[in-house]
This record gives sequence, structure tokens and C-alpha cells, in this order.
Amino acid sequence: MVSLIHQLLRSRFSQVSNDTSCRDYNLKAGRTFLPNSFSKDDKDFPLLRSALDARMKQLTRNNVGTHNKQAQLISIDMENSLWKKGVFGCSSAQCLLDTLFYYNCKLFGMRSGDEHRSLCLEMFSFGEDLAGRFILFSGGKSKTTQGGLTQGRVLFKSIKRYASDHANPSRCIVALYKQYFDSVGSIYTGPFYRKSLPPDSQNVLRFGSQVVGVNTLKQKIKRIRHAGGFSGYFTN
Repeated sequence: MVSLIHQLLRSRFSQVSNDTSCRDYNLKAGRTFLPNSFSKDDKDFPLLRSALDARMKQLTRNNVGTHNKQAQLISIDMENSLWKKGVFGCSSAQCLLDTLFYYNCKLFGMRSGDEHRSLCLEMFSFGEDLAGRFILFSGGKSKTTQGGLTQGRVLFKSIKRYASDHANPSRCIVALYKQYFDSVGSIYTGPFYRKSLPPDSQNVLRFGSQVVGVNTLKQKIKRIRHAGGFSGYFTN
């Protein structure tokens, strides 16, 4: 079957390549495509279409190409495991950076590597109201909010997350973000993700002015998965 398909394809492409009248017709008509041998209206190669059709049906019966690669979500149990294993937390600058990357996905809707790369420190602010201490995220454009003529007036998302001091102090989102901002220090504007540095002599977390690259950000979930000992395909 495969050799027959190859033979038919070679014959068809050889004919098209040598058919100057066909090329001249397409050029005059402003076309840049070759005749479609797979169209049911093409009368020259019914055997080619029949052979390809039979092969595609055979592959479908064998479940080849019938399933899309589905990304898994990090479950609550996995998330708890990452905390227990020390993958999440603030034991090191890298650990805190990985933690905030994950919660930027989960709590503030960051998905693509470009969205993470365009995330800025000034998009976050801290405050307190009657419900308690909070962190406020005021987002910019994302994959689904680009603006322009097709979308008209776009309202960027504004998300508020409250502290969880009583439920689980070590996992308090507001405290973790505040620690990161304090560790960044005077660099309170610009790109959110800064390169982690070794702690100082007093074991204080440190981050440099260098920005984490987009390729590194795209590999963050994979890094977290490996550190947690999870197998499978995960995405932001």
C-alpha cells in the first residue's frame, strides 16, 4: 500500500512539474498553487485518492492520529505534595520564584510564556479592607484581550486575593508575594520575574536585576513537575 502511494505521488508530481501549460495557466490567473489531486473533481488520479483514503481509514481504525495530547492539571493533592516536599515555599529564592509562578497561573490567570514575560511588578499592589489584608492584581493585555477593532473597548482583569493567616500561615499568598517584593527591594517596577541569587551571609533571600528569560519561564511547569516527582504532560 505504502509503495503504491509513493509511486502514484511521484508520478503525479512529475507530471505537474513537466506540465508547462498548467504552470502558465496558474501564473496568468495569479495562482501560486498546483492542481489538487485530492479533490473529488480531479479525474486524472482516482487510484491515488482511493489508495490514500484506504490508508487513512486503516490508520483511524488503529487509533493513529485520533487523540490530541491533553495537558494535565496540577491537582490539589499534587499541590499539597509540592508544599510538603519543599518545592513550594520560601526556603530559597528559586523555591519562592517557582511558587509565585505557579500561583500567578492559578490565581491570576497567567497562561502563555509571553503573558508571564510581560508581567510587571507594578501590576500588583497590597492593601487592607474590612475583609483583611489582600494583594490586588491589575492586569494588562493577554492572549484573549488584545484590543483593536475586533474587540473594541477592553476591560483588563482586576483580581483581589486575601491573606490566609489563620488557615495555613506558611502558605499565605499575601505574605509570599510581600516577601518577594521586599526581597526585590528597590526594583519595584519592570518585569516581575528576576533571577534568583544565593542568600547572603544572614541567609536572606536575594534576587538580581537580571530578568528571567522567556524560554526559562516556558519550562517552569516542567521544572516543577520534575521536582515534585510527577510524570505526565502538564502546562501552565
